[in-house]
Amino acid sequence: MSPWAEVIRAALGVKALAWHSVTVPNILPKPHQTELSGNYARTPVLQIGADIFCDTTAIIAALEPFGPSLLGPGQSDLAATAQGPTFFAAVGAAMGNGGRTDNMDAFWEDRKARFGMDPTGFMAMVPALIAAFHSHLDSLETRLSDARPFLLGDTVGHADLAHYSLVWFQQFAGNQAELLIPRPHLAAWTARVAAFGHGTPTPLSGEAAIAIAAESTPFAGGPIDPASGFTANQPVAISQPGCADPATIGPLLALNDTGIVIARHSDQAGPLALHFPRLGQAIAAA
Repeated sequence: MSPWAEVIRAALGVKALAWHSVTVPNILPKPHQTELSGNYARTPVLQIGADIFCDTTAIIAALEPFGPSLLGPGQSDLAATAQGPTFFAAVGAAMGNGGRTDNMDAFWEDRKARFGMDPTGFMAMVPALIAAFHSHLDSLETRLSDARPFLLGDTVGHADLAHYSLVWFQQFAGNQAELLIPRPHLAAWTARVAAFGHGTPTPLSGEAAIAIAAESTPFAGGPIDPASGFTANQPVAISQPGCADPATIGPLLALNDTGIVIARHSDQAGPLALHFPRLGQAIAAA
């Protein structure tokens, strides 16, 4: 039920790609994922052979050569507005407005340890979060009211998928239709994005994914931004601000204004390359 995973599933649908789907737990431990991604335990990740792409921004960029472009002018900037407070408001609206509450103790323990999310404090914020999310939906309704088919015009892009995932996530509370009825332009747009589907997924086991990586050759390396102060093959630590997960450490393979790549050796998969976006990550000497 991850909204971030839905962004990528929808991207695969727009591009009409066939792909393998590995289901991972929504809480730690995630042994098959972290065998490939190190300490990066967020969902989703994209595996292409022995290259592991972490964070939706890196994944969308990795998918760009395949099928229709999702990164036209303005797409990344508008997609970014679906993150941060907007994402938190969407989660609050879904989980606090009649969302599923069964077997949630382990979920809250995980989120409190990793992200500092306390269930009591979170539930106290729910009314404000619902109001904020409704305001966001109203802004999308206004943007779409000029009959444009997608948020930035005639072509679907990353921004549509990012904001669509927040509407899609309201299924968690079972009130998606209730939110769309008074917003007809948003409802029509939601249907258009949903119609792209998810491409052609085939289930795959975690063990099989690791085996594919073991049989593949990862990215060997590229330029290092000279202004960064880092050098090729220097051990670095990659972490995500606001998350208590341990950093992922490895030799630096590439660093530019859009991405970071480090090497990792997996006991089961052998040499790997982990790709991160430049924004939203903290990089430090290890």
